[in-house]
Amino acid sequence: MLLYIKLSITHNFLFFAVIMEKTYLSKLYEDDTIEEKQLNAQEVRKELEFLANQKEIDTLLTLFILEKISQYEELITPEYYETSLKLLKYSNKYCVFNLRILRLVLEISCKLGKFVPISQYLLKIFSLLEKQNDDNVNIDWNTLKVGGDKAQSMEYIEFIVTKGLGLLYKNITFLATSLGFPEISHHLIVALRSLKIKKYFEDEFESFINGIEAINEHIIEFRSKYNGKKLSCQELKKIEGELSKDVSKIKI
Repeated sequence: MLLYIKLSITHNFLFFAVIMEKTYLSKLYEDDTIEEKQLNAQEVRKELEFLANQKEIDTLLTLFILEKISQYEELITPEYYETSLKLLKYSNKYCVFNLRILRLVLEISCKLGKFVPISQYLLKIFSLLEKQNDDNVNIDWNTLKVGGDKAQSMEYIEFIVTKGLGLLYKNITFLATSLGFPEISHHLIVALRSLKIKKYFEDEFESFINGIEAINEHIIEFRSKYNGKKLSCQELKKIEGELSKDVSKIKI
């Protein structure tokens, strides 16, 4: 259950009382059989925003609620994505927590056939990384927060880079069936090559970039057949359908 602060005045004295209340979302983690019709998207969003505004976020509770909500398609609104992304904490100690949120957003959007751009958030996370030591630390998807020098250890940074690039590739290639993909991906490639952390992971970043550029080359060659031709929306849709089949055959 979440805590709410209640303000009361008694005998001219001001008291702050911490009241334990059953909140709207408490239903989600008390009853696994709750039905969609019992939930209201607006109320869910309010409580997520309450969590987002806390100075010290409860990472485990936040992820639990987000993952629980993701089971109810009726609640997956544009506001759900927007509020989920507001929960990101731009500190190097919260990088795994941030990736967990982005992974969830990506999984849900792909499942529903929607595109939610997350590249800007991943680039921000990459920009937080700074290697200063070679300490051995055990990092996995459950390491939601690290402290001290761990956030600057090679193992921690390597986890964030490799997992982050995996999410980024899945997200950006969602658009690879568009004839405009080379122009869309150009700015991302430039941004990746300018990252300070890239010098420690040249192979990983260049492998990612080479994969994107291979798709770009294929699309540029594919669309050259239609240079100078006027296409209706229906024709464009058909052409991009053919492109989709071609791109899926590219081995990266």
